[in-house]
Amino acid sequence: MNDLLLARARAGDPVAVEQLVRGQLDWLRSKVRRRLDRGLRADCESLDVVQDAVLQLLQSNALRTLRDEEHLRALLQRIVGGDLIDMRRRRSSRQLDYHAVVAGQRTVSRPSEHALRAERRVLLQRALARLSAADREVLELRVWEQLAFRDIGERLGCTEDSARMRCHRALARLADAAEALVLETRASTDGATA
Repeated sequence: MNDLLLARARAGDPVAVEQLVRGQLDWLRSKVRRRLDRGLRADCESLDVVQDAVLQLLQSNALRTLRDEEHLRALLQRIVGGDLIDMRRRRSSRQLDYHAVVAGQRTVSRPSEHALRAERRVLLQRALARLSAADREVLELRVWEQLAFRDIGERLGCTEDSARMRCHRALARLADAAEALVLETRASTDGATA
């Protein structure tokens, strides 16, 4: 990626933007293919995820602040990561609703339970946002894709023991981030009521 092309893309030149994006498509496709688990592959194609990510990038103003190729890849990876997490959540909630109905369980909880779960989800999302991309990736592979440490190691290019250690460290950092958020929230609400 040369500086002239980057400057033209920042200025909104559609030809330059197209060249920049086309230069990343193969890389992005390979990233998406590696991150799609069997369940998501049944719901969508990797090319669909790539197209959605590119469309979101083009609709955002992120290209105007683009610094370099690494920044462009980070933007695309963040978009894809968020999309895959959303897809997994939708798939998981569909499966849970289906299984609850089949089992004859009620799917609607008390409002207080629903509110508590929503608060916990928001807290978890905020805590995840504070983690590094590497920590989020290892947790996504372990928790969302439910991969074995051996498989995580293969995807990350490390040993099974290293993948296990990365996951445990990422979980510890996630717990620390969540705890910090709880303390920050309590401090801000205590300060507001004082």
